[in-house]
Parts: sequence; structure tokens; C-alpha cells
Amino acid sequence: MMKKLIILALLVVSLAAQAYEPLIREDRVWEYDDAATTEFTGFEEKEGVIYHKLKKWSVPTIDLYDLLREEGHKVYLYTDQDFWENVSVFDVDSDFNFEGFKKQYEILLYDFDMEVGDAYYLPVSDENLFRRYITKVYVTGKKKMRNKLTGKEHTMLTLGAHPDESNPQLIIYDGIGPDYAELAAPFGFILPTSYWNMPYPTLEKVYDKESEDILYEPGCMEEIGADNVDDVNIDNNRYDMQKYDLMGREIRNPQRGTIYIQNGAKHIAR
Repeated sequence: MMKKLIILALLVVSLAAQAYEPLIREDRVWEYDDAATTEFTGFEEKEGVIYHKLKKWSVPTIDLYDLLREEGHKVYLYTDQDFWENVSVFDVDSDFNFEGFKKQYEILLYDFDMEVGDAYYLPVSDENLFRRYITKVYVTGKKKMRNKLTGKEHTMLTLGAHPDESNPQLIIYDGIGPDYAELAAPFGFILPTSYWNMPYPTLEKVYDKESEDILYEPGCMEEIGADNVDDVNIDNNRYDMQKYDLMGREIRNPQRGTIYIQNGAKHIAR
């Protein structure tokens, strides 16, 4: 009996370590090397869909927000007419229909189900972090990483402006986001060569809002190699069906009208 309990406990720990970690959470704060911070705070409904409000770190004294939502392993950004006023295109395919693209009310930010070689159009920031551009990016790398601070497993995507790895790369982790600039418009890919040595905002740390425990800092991720991967394969779907409140705490029966997270997506209890 004791042996079964130990095995069960190890399985639960392994599940927690391997499961996809949602990016959109109100219990976390993102801090950058210029001491600016950003966090998710509150909700707004658009087109019948509920989005989380992400406080824009680049304008800390003004209440400006990006609207994001998460479904499965994908993160989406809400785009309305105001959004497109300061957006241009950079290095897109000749047959890219920008006017048609702008008619979408949301666009894909990150998809952790993508594989190396996949491509899509991503909004990115310029060197002044003011304008945004739509540019084509490729998944040039995908690895499983372990966070040395928390012991949790993360998926790391590497994005580039070309299919190979000869160009500057952007790294994105599930549950953490990009390592440079805004969650909703990562920095890079479009800078003139003379700007590559300029200081630009780096994600300095992610920490728990209540306990202030550090959940991410540069250098805390290590690649999971063949010699340290668990031999036991576990079905993560069972774990993903658990329900969590917006602070990341597991719940069983959410009250009617409240919002909860299940399988990486937000739901309203009926």
C-alpha cells in the first residue's frame, strides 16, 4: 500500500512538472531591466469573447492595455481599428493580404503546438517600442526546458525572421513569454544593423505577486537532455482538465458566474 502511495505521489509531481503552464495569470508580475513592470489585471469583453487586460509596461503612468486570451496552447491578441492605426508590415510575402489580415478581430501571438519549420505572422515592436509591425516569423527551434527555480518543465520556442538560424532569434517560454520587451509585441527582427548593440528591455524576472518568489530570471532554464528525462510517459490530458482560479489555485466547483482556467483556456461557470 505504501509503495502504491509513493508511486502515485511521484506521478502527481511529474504531472505538475510536465504540464503546459498558462501564460495569462493574474498572480504574476513581469519585471524588465529598466524596472518597468507589467501584469494582467481584470477583464474586458469584445465580440462576445472575454479577454484579459495586460497593463502596458512602456506607459506605466497611463492606463493603456492590450487584450489577450489563451485557449489550449495558443495565445491571442485582440485587434480593433485603433490597434491597426500604428501598425505596418515588414518583410512579408509578396502575396500577403494586409487589408484582409486587418479585418480579423484577433491575431495569433504564440502557439506552443507549432513545430520547427512552421511560420506565421507576428506583431513585433520597433527600436522605439512605439510602432508595431506585422512580420513573418519561423519556428527555428523547439526544446523542452526545466526551470531550475521551480522544477517545472517548459516548452521553449525559438523564432526567427528566416527558416534557418542565421538571423537574430527570439526565445519564448510557455508560462513566461518572450525574453525581450512586451508580452503582446516582442522586440526584434526589424532593427537596422546599427541598432543591435543598443540597450533594449530584457525580461529581468517574473515573480509571484503575493509571495514575491522569483519564478523566472535569465539563466534559470536548462535543456532536458536524454540522460535526465523521466522514463515514465504520462497522459497530460488528465492534468489539463483540472480547474484553477485566476490565482492559479486548483478548485473543484467554481461558483456560477466566476471565471476559471481549464486546459489553458478561460471559462465562465454556468
